[in-house]
Amino acid sequence: MTFLQAIQRLLPFLVIAVFIGSFWPVRSGDFVIDDYVFLAQSRLIEAPLAAFWSSHFYEPIYFRPIGIVIWWLATEAFGLDYARHSMINLGLHVINILLLHALLAQLGVKPMARLVGVAAFALLPFTVAATLWPSNRFDLLAVGFLLGLAIAVLRFLQTGRWPWLLLAALLSITACLGKEIAFPVATTIACLGLAARSISWARRMTVFAVLGFSISLTFLYRHFMLASPYAVGGNNLLGRMASGVRTWFESMPELARAAVIEPTIPAVSVVAWSVVLVVLTLAMIGVLARWRPGRIKARRLEGSLRDEQGPWHAHVLGAVMVVAGITILFQAPLTWNFREMLSADTLGTVTFARFYYLPMAALAAALAIALMRIRYVTTVSLAMVVATMALAIEQRDLAKRFAAWTDEEIRPMAVAAAETVDQVSGETLDRNVTEDQPCVVVLLDTQKDHPWFRMFSDVTVKARASHEPTWQCYVMTETTPWLFISPQDEPLPEVGLSKIAVDSIGTPLEDSMWGGVRYRYRQSPEGPRSLPEARYFAWQDDRFIEVTDEVHGGARTVEFHHW
Repeated sequence: MTFLQAIQRLLPFLVIAVFIGSFWPVRSGDFVIDDYVFLAQSRLIEAPLAAFWSSHFYEPIYFRPIGIVIWWLATEAFGLDYARHSMINLGLHVINILLLHALLAQLGVKPMARLVGVAAFALLPFTVAATLWPSNRFDLLAVGFLLGLAIAVLRFLQTGRWPWLLLAALLSITACLGKEIAFPVATTIACLGLAARSISWARRMTVFAVLGFSISLTFLYRHFMLASPYAVGGNNLLGRMASGVRTWFESMPELARAAVIEPTIPAVSVVAWSVVLVVLTLAMIGVLARWRPGRIKARRLEGSLRDEQGPWHAHVLGAVMVVAGITILFQAPLTWNFREMLSADTLGTVTFARFYYLPMAALAAALAIALMRIRYVTTVSLAMVVATMALAIEQRDLAKRFAAWTDEEIRPMAVAAAETVDQVSGETLDRNVTEDQPCVVVLLDTQKDHPWFRMFSDVTVKARASHEPTWQCYVMTETTPWLFISPQDEPLPEVGLSKIAVDSIGTPLEDSMWGGVRYRYRQSPEGPRSLPEARYFAWQDDRFIEVTDEVHGGARTVEFHHW
């Protein structure tokens, strides 16, 4: 074995090790916002497989049963142990790194160029940041299934063996049930199979027909499961796509900056970014200028996909760029909707990063293929891998900051909120022996710094509640009292909150129930006087202090806001 071969074998493991090192500090953090929704519902669900045949998501425009079942399994196994929950995301990203490596090898990409693509996907801020928040798990799952789908399709086209086609059909279904962005991407992969002109038409059409059937069947199933399956696009889908694509590209520098906002070694960060950008530019120039004319000698496999009428890599690069474009385009409406997430704080960074995770997998593959057109590909690739690892080391600070913020600022308030409502629910239950009084709790001063996120709503308390009667309570804040979770068979009184209108004629959104869970959606009240039974608690001196008399007496003002 030569020295270069040893380096080529060692580097993939070194890339994974660097990612783990960058990720590891986040294990000391804690749950935040959507995490609590999945924790709370997992405590209530007795049969998680019901997620496959009922509308289960807390927002009625999504259908992601595979992720819901994994959250249930994790909660059953780990409870509220955040460190173990976070390791699921670490494991999923490592699996996706290995799958991308296998896909590039399947395409015949040279080992060193392949490592550049793997390192870019594994370590750049656009993907590492997305792994740090447990609720981004849906994106990691979808990407894993889609990478497996691409590998299975290639293997069937090359070998004609039916087990690969059946695996591809299964992976197309699981990808689409993982996250809805998989629908257009899986469809694109099926269509690109038709472009493998060195493969017989019968085999290409078989792939297209089988995948088309499985994807279409899953799409129709999702359509009938959801009341508003297309609401995420809004009334002006094309306009939101255009705005979202612009937002996607404009946000890249801000996201990258936020991920390494306080580099440990500034000079290393500057040099690393410079090398990455210069090599990426040279790679693209190399493709356009055809620095290395002639056909790339890709590893010939049985039933090779190489087009004998032109350079192999040009067609594959074009196909991968199409996939990248589709992933960006179809996520654009959500990118635009949530553009205000991306700010200087760590929460905005790790939540917004999910819009880059899937596109970066495709762009990283495109980069690896493009590098095969330049001279000195081994030297340039090695330099870029080292630079990317340097950048990943700088990102360790992002994981530290996110963990410190959730553990030091969010967790104490969440624990105190659960303890407070547990106490109130017990007192309310005792009073209900002689009088009919619902349990309504309003937690004040919880969202001053982050008003866009439902941090301390009903689900946060019920994810941590230790007192069973707490499930009968309504828990609200000043800004997001619209989502309540409780056992499906638990009768809940109406407490003066109006229902949310789901269309222009004011049709009310009814309770959503599945698997033993009830989701109730309500608008913000007009004011505290519309909630005469409510007890109010303000966050003071690291604990919740009851201020009910002050609110009802008018000494303390409470202004409710819609989310």
